[in-house]
Amino acid sequence: MISAKDINILRSIARAGEDYDTIKRLISETGWEIDEDETTLGFLRIYIPDMVDKYYRLIVGYRDPDRPPYSLLSFYIFPGSEEQIPGFNTAFQQTAKILAGRFGPPALTGDHRLSFRTWSYMYQRWSLPEGEFTLIQDEFDIQEGLDITLWVQPVGTPIEETAHL
Repeated sequence: MISAKDINILRSIARAGEDYDTIKRLISETGWEIDEDETTLGFLRIYIPDMVDKYYRLIVGYRDPDRPPYSLLSFYIFPGSEEQIPGFNTAFQQTAKILAGRFGPPALTGDHRLSFRTWSYMYQRWSLPEGEFTLIQDEFDIQEGLDITLWVQPVGTPIEETAHL
């Protein structure tokens, strides 16, 4: 699972906001691999190596005209079928427990539904000085399937915006 050191870098990236040079410097001090560096679109796609799960995908949006800076850290992607839900839920609970060990107890927990699914999706949110850190079960990219992703958004971002409530 993601290390405490990697979580601290993620928190530093959140503090950097739109500062591309600081974000790049922070990443250069890690073993992370920048896969895509789209300065015209204002985002980076990064792979964070992990001994157990191979890697995590991190997207950092530092200059998006439609939203403030954000990050998406994908922990797991499952095939998009109901048979996957037990494993999907177990992976979420395990990830949430590890993040609670790093951040403390969540400030908010709940679930949400997507209109085209019969099951609900869980989320947990930690309100930290650097931003709103929301672990969520979702289908961010429906072509990939069911994902467990940590959204990092500015302080005060409503949960409704993150969880499609």
